[in-house]
Amino acid sequence: MERLYPHPAIPGLNLRTSAVFFARRMEQELTELVRTEILDTAEPLTPQSDLFAAGLDSMGIMQLLLAIEDKFGVAIDPADLSRENFSTGEKIATLVAEKQAAASR
Repeated sequence: MERLYPHPAIPGLNLRTSAVFFARRMEQELTELVRTEILDTAEPLTPQSDLFAAGLDSMGIMQLLLAIEDKFGVAIDPADLSRENFSTGEKIATLVAEKQAAASR
């Protein structure tokens, strides 16, 4: 039987649900960052929104790369710069989380 230990900083979360909680929070933070600092739009965006349809372009991606490095402490490799990886906040968050996990090994 799997034991789920409580998360030390957030009451009500255990180690399994805390990973999901932090992934969702990162998705929201990245989506908001794109909306307010990169696209500078009042239009609502969700983590599933198509960022290219919302106006993200190559210059915006470059700004986003700098913001990701500053906010999350990871660098995105040129090999990871694809339309697929940057199409939604969810996909960007997945990429950032992978880079953070690789850096912590």
